[in-house]
Amino acid sequence: KTGSDNAGILILDGDSELGSAIGATNSLASVSIFNKVGGSTIKFDDTLDTEILTLGANSGTATFVGEAKINNAVNFTAASQNLVFNTSSTLANGASFAGKASTITVDSAAGNNTFNGALTTTTTDTGTLAITGGANTVTIASAVGASGNALSAVTIADSTNATFSAAVYANALTAGSGTTTFNGNVTGALSIGSTGATVAFGDGVTMAGTITNTSGGATGTINAAGAFTANNTIGSSGNGAISTFNVGADNKVISFKDDAYITSFNFGGNAGSSLVLSNGKKLTGNITAGGSSKGIIDASANSATVDGNIGGSGASVANIKIGTANAAKVFTASGDV
Repeated sequence: KTGSDNAGILILDGDSELGSAIGATNSLASVSIFNKVGGSTIKFDDTLDTEILTLGANSGTATFVGEAKINNAVNFTAASQNLVFNTSSTLANGASFAGKASTITVDSAAGNNTFNGALTTTTTDTGTLAITGGANTVTIASAVGASGNALSAVTIADSTNATFSAAVYANALTAGSGTTTFNGNVTGALSIGSTGATVAFGDGVTMAGTITNTSGGATGTINAAGAFTANNTIGSSGNGAISTFNVGADNKVISFKDDAYITSFNFGGNAGSSLVLSNGKKLTGNITAGGSSKGIIDASANSATVDGNIGGSGASVANIKIGTANAAKVFTASGDV
């Protein structure tokens, strides 16, 4: 405890466990960790409030059981440095992996956990954000990575729910068997590897990267809350298809700019929403609706293929738009319509 904010320095030279609050009344000026050659394990059992968190030149793991408040930017300085946040915490000026192969873990085992603070790196394909904890929800409230400086990986453990409030840039993203929600644009390759996994996209989100199913059988649900654009392939042929794609709102445009392998594309009850397939692209799978005359397949400007059934008894699609008066196009449906 200090008598005023931004006063006092705490240096941890080795393995440490601190059982009391640090900076409870007034914030410390600085806390220094990872100063032991060969690595150290550090645990803050209560809250931490400091202006600066300095990471030494060594590896180590620091676990923040209570709320952490860190005002200045946190900069990683070596590989295998791991910061674990078990309670909602704020890094007011974010953290930079600074080109190091290190990890920030946000865990929800103790309850819903909101992490505030943008995560960046200075060298693309470095740094990992790991989300763990089980059925509670982790919310990542700030941007992850940046254009040209993507993180190496974002991983969401099985049975864990995660919500990303802002844009995400990571070379590899893995969604576990819980629900993963992206409310900002996503750049990177997204892998769905667990049965029962749900990936939800907010209104207006663009997915710039492939979406793959690595489970060995058609699995995974994609929910689009509104307009959605996929710039790259969704699923793959054979056992790599995504099980279900659900349109979640009316009068929205779903745009697939590459091939899509989806067992069931479902317009639901949204009569005015459209599926637009880019020129020469194909949807492999059935297109269904939640009632009669629901949804529009728009091939008015593109030649496209649906390799599957369209609609069904009592579940018809409202309209298929094919070509225009001055731009004839070819629409191919290989199943029942």
